Amino acid sequence: MISHPGISVMKEEADEIVSYLLKNNLVEKKLKIHQNGNYVCIPVRAQPGYLIGNMEVARYDFSTRINGRKPYEEILGILEKSGVNGSSVPKRWITYGDSVILKFLDNTEQIKSIAKAFMEVLKCKSVYEMKGGVRGRNRIPRVKLVAGKGGETRHLENGVIYVFDPERIMYSPGNVNERHHFLRLIRGGDTVIDMFAGIGYFSLQIARHTDAARVYCMDINPEAIRFLEKSASVNGLSQYVEAMVGDCRVTKPELRGDLVFMGNFSSIDYIIHGIQRLRSGGGIIAHFLVSSEEIDTYSDRINYMIRRLGRRSSVEDLHRVKSYAPNLWHMSAYIRITG
Repeated sequence: MISHPGISVMKEEADEIVSYLLKNNLVEKKLKIHQNGNYVCIPVRAQPGYLIGNMEVARYDFSTRINGRKPYEEILGILEKSGVNGSSVPKRWITYGDSVILKFLDNTEQIKSIAKAFMEVLKCKSVYEMKGGVRGRNRIPRVKLVAGKGGETRHLENGVIYVFDPERIMYSPGNVNERHHFLRLIRGGDTVIDMFAGIGYFSLQIARHTDAARVYCMDINPEAIRFLEKSASVNGLSQYVEAMVGDCRVTKPELRGDLVFMGNFSSIDYIIHGIQRLRSGGGIIAHFLVSSEEIDTYSDRINYMIRRLGRRSSVEDLHRVKSYAPNLWHMSAYIRITG
């Protein structure tokens, strides 16, 4: 046994927390996770006193792993014994709670065997195949259950548990930092309107980590709103969140807020509707796609477009979220409406 930094969590929360830590490369994989009564101790790559979400890192005693093999090596070892070609095994995967998403490079006939090996090593309950992209106005993911029970999963991110079905609802794992980047803009007592709420990617983070008085969530997909409401209940946030199904341009038109979230790549096309929902002095957080050549001039373009609508604005904190495609960037900005 060795003394090492770790966190202690309730047993029923351990699966979601371990998934979150693994995804963010915070687990010390040379040491074993162990259970102590109703608590689970997880070795982490952080110093004592550091906060991971709302969990403080302290020192605990851990035993070392005997073989030191990485999960991918263990998966390959299992599959080699059953004659599966290692070149068909994905080297990367996405973890949502107790579910894993795989993307296969070819139409291998051994997908189910590969999925079962992932379940055995990663201790997950469901494995899905990513077919690529989303379909329809409701952005239903092209994901198919390969092995396991399927259905709802609970995914922990930054202190919030998201409840959703990977086959029915799109979840964006690459936007973790973005989901709490703008929390500092929200003041105590603010009313926030999320016009493209989905399952509450942004809304639930706001309700959990700020002193906003109310977060209004709109989405045209009733399935997304159903999961948002369930997640709000699971996190004890229902009193701060009001969710509604409908087109954000016409749903509850009298509603006004201090900050409007527009987490949709078409947000610029909807900007007039965001402005109409703002109280005086408020601002909009908008997401959009911009080519590399346009980035330096895009703030001017937004301000010009808003002037044509008869208003004035200042684009602040324009930044890249991630690469979307070659020469195309997912961008985000805070647009303060000044007049």
